[in-house]
Amino acid sequence: MTKEKEDQLQVVNDFIEELSRRLLLLTTLFSNCVFALKDKEISTSKTCLEQMLYEYYLLEKLLINFYDLLDETTINFQLQ
Repeated sequence: MTKEKEDQLQVVNDFIEELSRRLLLLTTLFSNCVFALKDKEISTSKTCLEQMLYEYYLLEKLLINFYDLLDETTINFQLQ
């Protein structure tokens, strides 16, 4: 495997790690929101939901970039 392919695979791996981290964060935030709602802590649940929306927005941007990266990586692998 060439150095360029290894570098591309490392970038893809880094993206996957970041996606995993963000999904775990969203899961944790969701759990916190549920507990806040069960305890009828409205202000806490509202803050939690706002954080979830922001993290979802960041995740969406990351997924779009990841898709573009995979598309580019696939094209580069096919050309070589």
